[in-house]
Amino acid sequence: MTSLPTDAAGSDLDAARYGAERADQISDTYTVPVFPVAANGKTPATRHGFHDAVTGTERIHALFDQHGLACAGNIGAPVTAGRLVLDFDLPAAGKWGRGTTDDHIAAVQRVEQVIDHMYQAGLLALPSWVIRTASGGFHIWQAIPDGTDSDRWPGKISIDGYALIDLRKPGKHYVLMPGSVMHGRNEDTGDTWTGEYTEILGPGTGVPLAAAPTKLIEFLDNYRKPTTPRPAAGLPPTITTAGGQDQARAVAAISALVAKLATTGRGQRHDRLIKWGKSAFQTAIYYGLDLDQVEAQLRAAAISNGYAADDGETAMNTDIADARRFAEQDGGRPLEDRPYNGTAIGPDSTTFVYADPAADTNTAHDAGGPPVAGRIGGNIDVRPLEGDFWTCRPQSLGLIHAAAVARMCSPWGVFGHVAARTLADVPPHCELPDLIGRGSLNFIAALAASSSGGKSASGHVAANLTGPLGAKEAGLGSGEGFLDAYRQPADPTSEPPAPQWRESVLFDVDEIDQLAALNNRTGSTSKSVIRTAFSGGTIAFGYRGRTEDVLKAGTYRACITVGVQPARAGALFDDAGGGTPQRFAWFPAADPRVSISHADSEQRALAQPPRRGAFPGGHYRPGHPQHIKIPEAAREAVLLAAEARGRGEVAALDGHALFVRLKLAYAIAVLDGRPDRISADDWRLSGIAATVSAATRDWVLEGLNEARHADAEQVGNTRGRQQFAADATRAALADAAHQRVAEKVLRYLGDTGELTTTELNRKLSSRDKPHLPRVLDALGEAERIERVEKRWRLKK
Repeated sequence: MTSLPTDAAGSDLDAARYGAERADQISDTYTVPVFPVAANGKTPATRHGFHDAVTGTERIHALFDQHGLACAGNIGAPVTAGRLVLDFDLPAAGKWGRGTTDDHIAAVQRVEQVIDHMYQAGLLALPSWVIRTASGGFHIWQAIPDGTDSDRWPGKISIDGYALIDLRKPGKHYVLMPGSVMHGRNEDTGDTWTGEYTEILGPGTGVPLAAAPTKLIEFLDNYRKPTTPRPAAGLPPTITTAGGQDQARAVAAISALVAKLATTGRGQRHDRLIKWGKSAFQTAIYYGLDLDQVEAQLRAAAISNGYAADDGETAMNTDIADARRFAEQDGGRPLEDRPYNGTAIGPDSTTFVYADPAADTNTAHDAGGPPVAGRIGGNIDVRPLEGDFWTCRPQSLGLIHAAAVARMCSPWGVFGHVAARTLADVPPHCELPDLIGRGSLNFIAALAASSSGGKSASGHVAANLTGPLGAKEAGLGSGEGFLDAYRQPADPTSEPPAPQWRESVLFDVDEIDQLAALNNRTGSTSKSVIRTAFSGGTIAFGYRGRTEDVLKAGTYRACITVGVQPARAGALFDDAGGGTPQRFAWFPAADPRVSISHADSEQRALAQPPRRGAFPGGHYRPGHPQHIKIPEAAREAVLLAAEARGRGEVAALDGHALFVRLKLAYAIAVLDGRPDRISADDWRLSGIAATVSAATRDWVLEGLNEARHADAEQVGNTRGRQQFAADATRAALADAAHQRVAEKVLRYLGDTGELTTTELNRKLSSRDKPHLPRVLDALGEAERIERVEKRWRLKK
């Protein structure tokens, strides 16, 4: 949207028409009423301000005609019910019209830093509507629940010591909309300047309005203006303990961290005070240490490194208060189960690792082992697993990454949707080799994140990248509804009229609750249909009295995307015995690299998919499947895995892992323009995607278990927790290593049924094996498991 051209203001009527057309477009795009605002300002041109805002083409034109030239200025919109706008303003010295360009850039970077921190802390849902203001700040729109009492919220909040965040609340405030323009002369340099309200992300770029996180609502409900107490005089008190090796290790870890913080130089003091402060508080919470004493230690370190003197006591105390609040919100976390070796123990933002804090590590690694996923702000961080996945193919995978980051979405979430859309357009006669069974390319992707984590937005980005599909796009209903999605009008020329079937459907389940609701219906077949569709088997519902309602094996393509919140994933994992979650490729729909500083509105598109004739076998021929060529390494891996399954050496949740990986490899090959074969490098890259999938699935399962434990603890009906609280063996299981191994043992037995000690030992990593005998004894004493002859099983 642009400002008014100079030749458009030839008359009041011309100006009114031009302004009305822009306003009508804004009203329709953003679903808001609009009103005229005085040119080069923010003052409403109407008598009653934003209360005069209207919708509808005729009413908008009438209002703007009434105000003539005034309506050729800026366009305002009231914040309507169910919406909240966070206005991130710039300090006066950093706005356009004041200071230098460097001042402005520094101010914008500071605001972006605050926004990123709020996102990582779960206080903002992104991607959402983001408007860059004329002065260089940001308006971030969030949807809030109906009936939310926003009147008691503050008008302004402070985050990280940054107090220029205004709340534009429904029924109370209005904002200027894209296309509104400000201009003037810089008070300091004398240069002229022009700034325009510009949509970075929003309905114009296909990004939906995101629902505000629950954490943000709770934060605003309980917000208290930061106070500025003076730092304690003299040396801070030491952290006292009630004794015990664990508390001593915790104090050593915090003390080493504080010592490093005290020597941190400019440019990192703010970030590290919040990040390491949160970690110190989480350690103290977990091990029962005095939080006020930890706070005093952090304050002393911030005074020692000069932060309080340079940035002020208010900034220092606000950062410490934020660190403590974030720690209390996320809860305590234990240290890694490794003896303290005298080096500094540096926790990162959420996961404690034994390393030098100065390295500012983002993820945890086992010494000498492969990289592992980390945790940031409650979400999984899979960056250590990615290798060169996003960089080795700039025109396909690299483009997916660039588009995702530009739209503030998870690259893996977008990749999951793109893979599903790519495979949905592959003819159903194209199959993987029948190494074990039918090699259908039907595909299911689970996009996992907390509520408002970007699952839907990832789908929008993927649709923009791939363009229209040949496949039909539909929601997933019951099992019978699955079949109906393929039905087309019968052929009237046949006698009797023959049923006609679509070849391909891309199903989308926005929230896993939809699948759970379907499954809870009496006689529901939705999960069994999903399992059959994954393998490309025959789907029929003859009991409906229509024996012709049959999708024959190998004649249809089905791809499914499912949004999953970890706490609600029971609908999938409760069916692990049936094999439902094993058939999914799992990808995170939230990502720590999401940053407003990377957002842009540039449209990107992948290369056009191969034409149908380019696929093996050309057009479909019933009964003549065409097999994709695969590398020898893939063939060998599939056969070896089949042998391992026969010996019972494959974990239950990994039963279909290589089949899913082969499908991902083919999607990667098609994206690279090779629909006839999977190359060795495609197979290698699919291994990275499969590793990310396994890590994401395990993270979702952990989140589900945590949610269930929390629910059980709340109602007080978890027998195991009651026994642990009363039993002396809790002391052993409370130790981090034993707790970790105990959870694995219970999970393995729950998945498999019965295992010998040798079989359990084989499943554990080398660092966990020494703890197994003690854990088995403790679980047996707690009556969680029992031994029958030589095999362990869960005790009923």
